[in-house]
Amino acid sequence: MTESGKVFVRFTIDAEGKQQNVRVVKGFDPYADAEALRVVSLLKSWTPGTKNGKPAAVEYNIPIMFNYTEE
Repeated sequence: MTESGKVFVRFTIDAEGKQQNVRVVKGFDPYADAEALRVVSLLKSWTPGTKNGKPAAVEYNIPIMFNYTEE
């Protein structure tokens, strides 16, 4: 049996390029949701946005697709 689905993760990159407020906004299943949060937390190097030439916080929404097969 094969299952697939998307987990939508939202987070903010602050003016210093650090992740904040990482959360699942639409989940697929509890295990996939937890894995999506884990993977996003591994992404450490971000460039902040800019506003009027100065660093500014930016919010990201990303879909993470999962496909897995049970044997």
